[in-house]
Amino acid sequence: MPMTQRLLSCLLLLGCLWLLVSMLSTLGLLAGADPSTDDSIVIRDDEGRVRIRLAVGADGTARIETLDTKGNSRVAMSTDEKGTAALDINDIQGRPRIAAFTYADNEAGMQMLDPDGTLRLASVNFPNGQSWVRQFDAQGTLRLTTGGPGKGNVSCYFFDAKGRPRMSLGTTSSGACLIEQSDGGKVVRYSSRTTDDGKLVHQVVRDEPTP
Repeated sequence: MPMTQRLLSCLLLLGCLWLLVSMLSTLGLLAGADPSTDDSIVIRDDEGRVRIRLAVGADGTARIETLDTKGNSRVAMSTDEKGTAALDINDIQGRPRIAAFTYADNEAGMQMLDPDGTLRLASVNFPNGQSWVRQFDAQGTLRLTTGGPGKGNVSCYFFDAKGRPRMSLGTTSSGACLIEQSDGGKVVRYSSRTTDDGKLVHQVVRDEPTP
């Protein structure tokens, strides 16, 4: 190939590369390593601030993250090699507040935290149909659990400030209802049951408190 043609070919190639870089810069899409992360692709706003980050970690987890104008991570979605998909939502200070997930075995759940990071609400749905919701107080102590095995039975459990079970309410798929009260030592003190045919049964199981 004559020298002139080779020079023109090189100039054409350089022109194409320059055009590609210009287009990516205009779109705010910069391929390659971002200074704050390894091997990520970022999208910037008009002022050059990173607003979206895409990356695949060394463990194979694919992650998409959106940031606010202050650089705080607000929403992140990820999928790992084991099939777990997760969604994390942070507040305006970047603190974790909501997390949702689903596993490869089809178990799914969600958690909500207060600004201090204390778990306040957790829900889970199992592949076998069981579904439970748990509520915690400001100290992280379990206070209320509701749910059931997914076959028509539903239960609600109440706990005291020390996390001890004190009362439970439930109903079966056939219509029977049950109320139980315990002394905090996991010993039932009183139970009341409405049977399937509508009969009301009261029973005091134990008179003295648990030692």
